[in-house]
Parts: sequence; structure tokens; C-alpha cells
Amino acid sequence: MDETTVTTDLRRYLADELLIPEAAIDARSDLADAGLDSIGLVELIAYIESRFRVALSPEDCISENFRTLPGIAATVTAAARG
Repeated sequence: MDETTVTTDLRRYLADELLIPEAAIDARSDLADAGLDSIGLVELIAYIESRFRVALSPEDCISENFRTLPGIAATVTAAARG
């Protein structure tokens, strides 16, 4: 699994969940500003763990890692590597 694949998948998921076009989510988009709230974040983490078969630690799930799409993708790929 690479960051590009994770980014593409998560962009699609987030666009569906936040009811915004995929094109509205780019590398610089602050996902909280785009509408990702605390409940959405918990749902996103559950989706990530199920979809990519990774276990995210509490240390992985800090706001800095989940602020942007590249941050999430890097966190997911690092968790997948162990």
C-alpha cells in the first residue's frame, strides 16, 4: 500500500461523507474546515482500520495527523508498515 492509493481512497470516502466534491479536497485542505467533526473523525478511523487492515494507536490519532489528507495517508502507510 502506498500513500497515493490511500490518498485516492480517502479522498473519495471523505467527499462522500462530507457531501462535497472530491476536487474540493486537496493536499492543503484543512479537513476540519471542510466539515470533519469529532464524530466524523471516529468514523474515519474505523473506516481506515477496516479498509486498510491497520490498527491505529492513540498516538497515531492526534489532530496533527488528521488535519490534512497527506497527513492521514502518511499515518496510515506508517501504521501498515508496523
